[in-house]
Amino acid sequence: MSNYVPHFTKKRERLARLEQDLLRSIHSGTPHERLLVLADEVRHGKIRALRAEYAHLEETPGDHGDRFAMIQQKVAALEAVSSETILAEYLAA
Repeated sequence: MSNYVPHFTKKRERLARLEQDLLRSIHSGTPHERLLVLADEVRHGKIRALRAEYAHLEETPGDHGDRFAMIQQKVAALEAVSSETILAEYLAA
């Protein structure tokens, strides 16, 4: 077994950069098709961050049953959401 303990800090930092890119593109008048691609990247970034958090919890001692269920529900919800919905959230912000 390796000494690597999964942590989700890098995934959160990458997600923050993706969100900033999307917001910057929205404000600069980027074409809608490109915004949809960026929104999809943000959606995938959120899923990766949640899965990394899940993996981190698996490695830490203690009972995390409620948090596991919450993370799984969030991942399932994000997988069901379209790029249009993600883009609409950021356009409203």
